[in-house]
Amino acid sequence: MRHLLTLLIGLSFSGVTWADSTLGLPALVIPADNPQTTEKITLGRLLFNDKRLSADGSISCASCHQAGKAFTDGLTVAKGVAGQTGTRNTPSVINAAFYQTQFLDGREQGLEAQALGPMVNPVEHGLKDHQAILEIVRQDPHYLSLMTRVFNIQPQELTTDHIAKAIASFERTLIAGDSPFDRYYFGMDQSAISESTARGSRVFRRKGNCAVCHELSINNALFTDNRFYNIGVGYKQLEPVIDEWLAATARGEQPDYSAWSDVQRSELGRYAVTKMPTNIGQFKTPTLRNVALTAPYMHDGSIKTLEDVIEHYDKGGENSRFVDAKVFPLHLTPQEKADLLAFLQSLTSVQYTQPITARQLMNKAIFFIVTFFVTSAFADEVDNRKVLTLTAPQRHHVLTEMRDLLAGTQNILAALAKDDMAAVAEYSRALGFDMKHKAENPLHDVLPKEFMQLGMSMHKDFDLIAADAESLKDPKHTLLQMSATMGKCTACHASYQINTGNVEQATEARLDEVAQRGSHVMPFALEQTTHIFSKTDTGGVQQVIVKDKANSGQIKLIREHLSKISHEFMQGDFSNPAKIHGDTMPGLAELKKAKQGDIKIDYKELADGGQITYSTSQPTLIAAIHQWFDAQLSDHARHAMPGHAGHSQHKH
Repeated sequence: MRHLLTLLIGLSFSGVTWADSTLGLPALVIPADNPQTTEKITLGRLLFNDKRLSADGSISCASCHQAGKAFTDGLTVAKGVAGQTGTRNTPSVINAAFYQTQFLDGREQGLEAQALGPMVNPVEHGLKDHQAILEIVRQDPHYLSLMTRVFNIQPQELTTDHIAKAIASFERTLIAGDSPFDRYYFGMDQSAISESTARGSRVFRRKGNCAVCHELSINNALFTDNRFYNIGVGYKQLEPVIDEWLAATARGEQPDYSAWSDVQRSELGRYAVTKMPTNIGQFKTPTLRNVALTAPYMHDGSIKTLEDVIEHYDKGGENSRFVDAKVFPLHLTPQEKADLLAFLQSLTSVQYTQPITARQLMNKAIFFIVTFFVTSAFADEVDNRKVLTLTAPQRHHVLTEMRDLLAGTQNILAALAKDDMAAVAEYSRALGFDMKHKAENPLHDVLPKEFMQLGMSMHKDFDLIAADAESLKDPKHTLLQMSATMGKCTACHASYQINTGNVEQATEARLDEVAQRGSHVMPFALEQTTHIFSKTDTGGVQQVIVKDKANSGQIKLIREHLSKISHEFMQGDFSNPAKIHGDTMPGLAELKKAKQGDIKIDYKELADGGQITYSTSQPTLIAAIHQWFDAQLSDHARHAMPGHAGHSQHKH
């Protein structure tokens, strides 16, 4: 059972939907020396999304291969470090696992060989060599722990081959079939496509001559023959230099490219790999799956729309001495062009026509956090994960951290569902701040280093989400960031189980309820109150409100509690949270050393609860204050509060 849950979680964050997405695709061949495992896929996904693997920390694989754009970037040519632009359009990674060669010129044979190439390209990731990649990974304790466990090696045995294998494993999950045309052609569902699309499929296979290169068989279709052709694109770039170059080659002289531009050298295409003149200007046949989502088109991104692509082929390509014989004028009618366009649009996989919503992502986040606490209570299967047995204070800290992560995530996604990007930024920044201070808590010391590293890494993620929400204001981009961030937790889940002692264990029924309904169900009880907070580097606001506004008794109790703890704080009485955390309560020593006027605190009643506002002029105290109030208020469901409007009356 647990391994099934782990697999579902791993797939849910890898970009693969739980439904079958392979209709119309051939069988996927996995290399014998790089078998797929959930942990390896998770590791590869982390590396794929890590901007640290670039010279200036600005570029990851996902920068150009964006899930929301069918793993392309929508640009004419790729953009790399320091804003540099390349010479070629970004190809989609979807279904690259099936290709015989990688890159547009086919210079690498497999995903493992391809994975690290862009990282040492001076324009793309800009790292000086493979050793630089290795050093970045070795300096991250979380990566190092995962690498040694996934590949069963010692830290000193780690090589770039292991990094490449992990990335390749993740990329092998990026497969997509199950388009309307697949359901029509392979699933025999005549209602799956329109009459125009059906006519377009016949144009594609007959008069349009498309299937000669974009192959379609009886059992499956990759819509590529994995071969290379010159289709009459980009020749104008070579015209000024090609005659002199050909003459020099004919004389047996070494070609001189010193006066050539980067674009001109790029236009040689497959020739740069084979050195065969017949390969000049040839590029690999791209897949047509999801082609409606991957504009602009051609190896140089020079054709902006599918309508223009059809016009290009209808004319027989550009006037070029190297154009392939398979490209010739088609003389299509306007109706045939419209039908062919409809066919191409029918090749979009269902997982991209029905993108993930904020609600679905929230369900997955809840599903993960609940299953994180599943132990070997499932007797039908041996659980080989390491067991972390926690003391009561440690357990309290971990459960609070996980609950706060869920509550903060709920707030971000709720704001996202309303397209309120300002609130998304505020909630993300508040959650990042909270995650940072929790990761620095001494109670974290009982956890493996990768847990602490995870907390610090996620706080940076939420800071980035906040910054991008403010600058880009793109809900789809934020959804992808959130999916990647929540996915970071799966590796820890796959390796460790939390022994939560007397805390109620999750059951199959509870998991099913969470997975199916997305309810706020956790493996521990929630109070009937909501804790809303805002935290900054100088202060904060903490509110506790009663969910049932008619429950005047509960409101009274909350007001009394908040008034009491604010009074205790002003009097320097820290005994109550110390009962929970012991004398080593985080920040207790710092608070006891505080001087008169160092901290300002104010309590006021709200209509349905109460609010405490605090601030300090001492940067060394702020973390301790946050932790003190967390200890006092963490028995409540928590939500981040956008904005911070505090004032002060009382002084400690």
